[in-house]
Parts: sequence; C-alpha cells; structure tokens
Amino acid sequence: MLQTVEGAGRLSMAASLNFEMWTLRKGDLAAGNAGEGYIDRRHPHTWLHEMVATARLPLRGADFSLAAGRGFAPFGTDDPMVRPFAKFPANHHLMQIPERLLLIGAARFGPVGLEAGLFNGDEPTGPRSLGRTGRFADSWAARLTLWPAAALELAASHARVESPEHALGGGLDQRKWSASARWDGDLRLGRLYGLLEWGETVTLHAARAFSVRALGLEPFAEAARSRVSEITGAIFDPLEFYGSTSLWNLSLGIRVRAGVQHARMGRYGAALPDNAGYPAAHGMTHE
Repeated sequence: MLQTVEGAGRLSMAASLNFEMWTLRKGDLAAGNAGEGYIDRRHPHTWLHEMVATARLPLRGADFSLAAGRGFAPFGTDDPMVRPFAKFPANHHLMQIPERLLLIGAARFGPVGLEAGLFNGDEPTGPRSLGRTGRFADSWAARLTLWPAAALELAASHARVESPEHALGGGLDQRKWSASARWDGDLRLGRLYGLLEWGETVTLHAARAFSVRALGLEPFAEAARSRVSEITGAIFDPLEFYGSTSLWNLSLGIRVRAGVQHARMGRYGAALPDNAGYPAAHGMTHE
C-alpha cells in the first residue's frame, strides 16, 4: 500500500493505493473469508483503496467536518490492513464497509464523536471496480465513538446496506450493528494493542520490530481461531464442508516498511481520534 495525506488545517486530502491485485492475484488462504468472488480467501482490494477530501470547521469548542470521495463508510472498526494483525479472523466485510463512494458528516464534542454517511451499497466486483455511481446514497451508516482515555476507544455503529452482493441491485440487504472496545497504548513491557469486537473469534499475534537502515522489519507469528455454525436453514452445512466447527489459521511472515507508518483508516475529519498517527500539521499527534 501507498498512503498520503495532503493539506493542513481546515482542508485535507487522504489517498491510498493498493497493489494487492498484483501481490495477491489469487487471494490469500483464510478460512471463513469471502468477497469479490473469493471463498475462504482474503481477496485483493481495489487499486484505488481510498481518495477522500475533508473540510473541517472548529466552532465553539466543538469540531465539525464534511468528507466526500471514495473510502470507508462510518461503520465498524479499523480496516484490517492497518492493524497489527496480518489477517482478519472472519469475513471483514461484516465488520467494515470499505471502498465506497461516500459523503460523511461528523462532529466531535470533547471525548464524544458522531458520524453519519451516505454511500453506494454494492461491493466491489474486482480489484479494478470503482463502484456504481447510480447507486450512490442508496445506503447509510452512523457511528458513535467515546474516548474515555487516551489509549481507550469505545464505539457502536449501525448500517443499512442495499444489495451489497448484487451490483445491479435487487439482492439481499444487510441491516447490521457493530460494537467494539479498542486499546492502543504503551506499557512498561512495550506497546499493547487489543481489540474486542462483537463476535465469536480469537486472534493472537506476536512480533518483534527492528530497523535496517531506512527499512523497518517486523517478523511475526499469528494464530486465529473461528467458530462456525449453520443458522439460516440453508442447504450449505459448514460442519460438513469444513469437517469441524472450529477453524484455525496460522500465519508466519515479515512486514517491510519504508517511511512513516500508515495512519488509522476508516475515519475522516472530526471523527479522527487524537492518536490517529497523522502528522501534527493536521491537528493530530505524530507517533
């Protein structure tokens, strides 16, 4: 990925390019994942992952913003691509709504943030998909966030997504809720990142970061366990298909970084937390 944030103060532009259409040409094996034609594989995201312009207006101790472009609807948790974890334990399209044409209004009053947005409901159909402009504003989402402490974030959101799996419309809709608690802070033994989401999955990740000249290297080991069950009465039986109700994924790898580490993704303007990782010129703390 390549990410940049331009502008300071009241106007800014965030853009992210994704190269998975070349590096994950056939997806990445991950039981329980789905999307864009891939089953049990993490699919390549679209090459234009994000391009959003934001205008901010501080007013009487509050912060207001309006964002427009292509990016993340105000629902769920951080995009998995900027988490410490290498893989999402289950289909992340249930927990995030990425790569949409959107218009988002946000307001922050001290430790309380509120977002609401309109977007196109259709999922991308492939790495080159840019969304159907005719479906813009057929779906909406809203999110409430609390920051009771510098390292702690509590969030709840709701979304109404029109026919996400059928681009022309007329497919099944999604009405969904998300709730999460996120900790990202330094302790005596080092940085601790934890994310509790409303779901039934567990992921453990261990890594050690070091530098070689201008490159940041981070070998890691990650294990994830998911539990599946049949709840709709459909013909598909997950126990018969997978052979077990418990799914395990083990990942070994190394991250290579150059330049400043990616900031958090999925929030814009007044909805950004104080420790989002953006440079100080944008009113955020640079870590």
